[in-house]
Amino acid sequence: MKIAIIGYGKMGHMIEGIALERGHEICCRIDKDNLEEFDSEAFRGADVAIEFTTPATAAGNVSRCFEAQVPVVCGSTGWVNVVDPESGKTLLEVMKERCENGEGTLMWASNFSIGVNVFMAVNRYLARIMDSFPQYTPCMVETHHVHKLDHPSGTAITLAEQIVANTGRVSGWKETGDEGRALPSHATKKSAGAGASEIKETTAGAEASEIKETTAGAGASEIKETTAGAKASEISEAEATTGAGASEIREAGDGVLMEIGHVREGEVPGIHTIVWDSSVDDITITHSAKSRGGFALGAVMAAEWLAGKQGFHTIGEMLTEMTKQDIFK
Repeated sequence: MKIAIIGYGKMGHMIEGIALERGHEICCRIDKDNLEEFDSEAFRGADVAIEFTTPATAAGNVSRCFEAQVPVVCGSTGWVNVVDPESGKTLLEVMKERCENGEGTLMWASNFSIGVNVFMAVNRYLARIMDSFPQYTPCMVETHHVHKLDHPSGTAITLAEQIVANTGRVSGWKETGDEGRALPSHATKKSAGAGASEIKETTAGAEASEIKETTAGAGASEIKETTAGAKASEISEAEATTGAGASEIREAGDGVLMEIGHVREGEVPGIHTIVWDSSVDDITITHSAKSRGGFALGAVMAAEWLAGKQGFHTIGEMLTEMTKQDIFK
């Protein structure tokens, strides 16, 4: 299979190595210094593209893939909740509609790690159980390296949205607003997750937007543009516009808002811990990967699955097909 890599930083190099090990050909490598490759025959001849860049450039990159009729696996986070000024819809909603209209093929996930997606299945199941026990209140902390620009992480937002969707009393989420505090105040001294000073050796599933040096594509709100290459320093503009990493991304309702804490320290790829806290005990689940390798492998597996398909797809569809278990939706 011919794979085009968009974003040739740390994650792009890791994806390349895994793809080659699995017998694939890398036909095109696109980064901020060679954006003209979007118009090359090599790119147009790809069976699938894998995109890992930044919140400010991902939407433009996906559009370029659509224009070339190249299916794309996109792992960049921090852009999907950006509101398109023309339609008033989020960029992910716009991309889904374009796929439904036959304009392109896309699989987006906040995290492609197989382990993280199993963790998400456990999270959904646990939320359904805990909804019957109002004495327990959920909270979360995510920890990543200092280069990660968006917060909460895309994975944390997905986990929170899953809890909201599977309970009747949690209406949304909010950030604690206190970087360095590992957990919200009511659970800080209980289980769940190392504090900021303790997380020096642990690693976990990387987010796409962590790769600050890999960029390509139009600014996030410029979905119709076909240029690329915003620098990492420009991402703050997209974040300010969209609320990516801001506590305003939450659902309205009468229930409680689940608190999410974030820590940025060292080179930690990522840890996600969810605590269901009560006055008598805690129930804690944590995902902590040992390298970015699992994330890269999952993205290559997703590319293998997506090649030849049309429309918008999720990693849940892929895992349901692979496992024959209907627990990944």
